[in-house]
Amino acid sequence: MKSSSPLFIFFILILFSSCGSIQTYTDYDEEINYRNLTSFDFYKDMETGFDDLEEKRFKNALKEKLAVLQVEQTTKNPDFKVSFYSEIFQENHRHNIGVNIGTIGRNVSGNIGSGIPINTTKHILSITIEFAHPENNEMFWQGITEAKINPKSTPEEKKKQLEKMLKKLLKDFPPK
Repeated sequence: MKSSSPLFIFFILILFSSCGSIQTYTDYDEEINYRNLTSFDFYKDMETGFDDLEEKRFKNALKEKLAVLQVEQTTKNPDFKVSFYSEIFQENHRHNIGVNIGTIGRNVSGNIGSGIPINTTKHILSITIEFAHPENNEMFWQGITEAKINPKSTPEEKKKQLEKMLKKLLKDFPPK
């Protein structure tokens, strides 16, 4: 029994580390000189999938993250345009916890087993951000971030979650 304890602890750590992780995926045009991009603006009338408050929160968080990279928002001749959209979906998981009772005797053995079903639902927020040339709307950078969210989060918690997602997504922007 003691030999299985480290293995059990390892699986528990894997379970907890995977539950709250933020996944990111990026793709980009390698021929763009990203160091020359110093200004941006948002596309008008985007269908973002966010409500008005959440959209405002996300735009402010994105502006802050880009400002740290010395990329400022402007409405006059921006170097690139930004569009984004979001989707919330649910992942349903069904797990079983096994309970076993057994005896092992000299010539007699027995085992009683039972599984307790546990159903869980995760809410996943997926956000796609696209940067495009303002002249021809040709996309040159795309990032997707996904994370587990709590639908009952407070506005402050939602803001922090968006900031974490953007920080991880823009960690390697501009591409080297």
